[in-house]
Amino acid sequence: MIRRSLALVAVVLVVAACGGSTASTGSTGGNKAPLKLGVVLSTTGAVAVYGLPQQTAVQLAVDKINAAGGASGHRIDLQILDDGSQPPKSATMFRQLYDSGVNLTIGPTFLGALTADGPVITATSVPHIVLTGVSTTGDFTQSNLFKLIPAQEIQAQAVLRFAAKKLNAKKVAMITSDDSYGQIQRTSMLKYAAQNGITLVSDEKVEPGTTDATPQVSKLAKDADLIMILAINPLTVTVLKAIQQLGLDKPMLGGIGFSQATAVQPAGTLKGTLYSLSLFNADDPQPNQKAFISAYQQKTGQLPPFTAGQAWDSVQLAAEAVKLGGGVTADQIKAGLAKISKYQGVDGAYTFDPSTHEMFPVDSISFVQYQSNGTYKAVK
Repeated sequence: MIRRSLALVAVVLVVAACGGSTASTGSTGGNKAPLKLGVVLSTTGAVAVYGLPQQTAVQLAVDKINAAGGASGHRIDLQILDDGSQPPKSATMFRQLYDSGVNLTIGPTFLGALTADGPVITATSVPHIVLTGVSTTGDFTQSNLFKLIPAQEIQAQAVLRFAAKKLNAKKVAMITSDDSYGQIQRTSMLKYAAQNGITLVSDEKVEPGTTDATPQVSKLAKDADLIMILAINPLTVTVLKAIQQLGLDKPMLGGIGFSQATAVQPAGTLKGTLYSLSLFNADDPQPNQKAFISAYQQKTGQLPPFTAGQAWDSVQLAAEAVKLGGGVTADQIKAGLAKISKYQGVDGAYTFDPSTHEMFPVDSISFVQYQSNGTYKAVK
């Protein structure tokens, strides 16, 4: 009898222990189901300079939300996978996440990966937050996609407007990366340059993987008012080095990839002034950005780049969607994301366009000037 009682007690204790373990790993409050969040980023390879800060920010945001009780009481169970900066691998990683039963996905780090991921992501009903700018506002308008970054076409229009109105540029020498990002930007520049009173006097391309861009840079028109560089790391550094080696002392204007110091500093001291499109500037923060900057700096010892800001916002928006949608099913999260209005994040105030799920009209995009000490100054 005593043995039977002890055995029953042991069984009860084991069951209780197992139940407690499930509650602690599966949810933060009560028996609420977890928000299963899957993220694909480029934390190794060519664009890891952008993906690693994203990884840090996503983890910080998840830890903060879970420590505060979860997303409306739902613990966030996080998976972050690395695509190695390789588009085909990125698509494979997303398939793996969907097979694991995630409720929401976020990523990828760069446009080339999104091009490969698109068919995989849009074939599901799982809501997805896009971290890179799509080609145009007409791309990827499926109901499960929500885009945090302005479309490349919108970015290009903003760059041209800044070049004309702020830098008084009339003749622009353009050099682009010969990849999806660079050529989409190039197409938009060719389309909208004349509308802004700009003549493109040079149109050079640099192949990805190029380590010496002096042949292309040497062909840039000498009478240009401005050198426009549309590329992402590591070509940002390659082109800047070539400009310095050839002694060109002209103002330069880059796309969003130049608003991160780690994509500029390896080129050394710049002769000309470098301007860049920007969504977030940790060197000149707004009051609502300071808590995030402090948390990131405490974790890494560095100021966060813009890619960290957008990644942090993506998780905060996910939590807000759970709140507004009333739960963590795919339909509830999609409904919640669609309801978000003027949500103040690090990179801006978020309201998703009801038809395109796009963010940030062209007038809301800002620009910064790179400083010799590796910081950025806002251009008013």
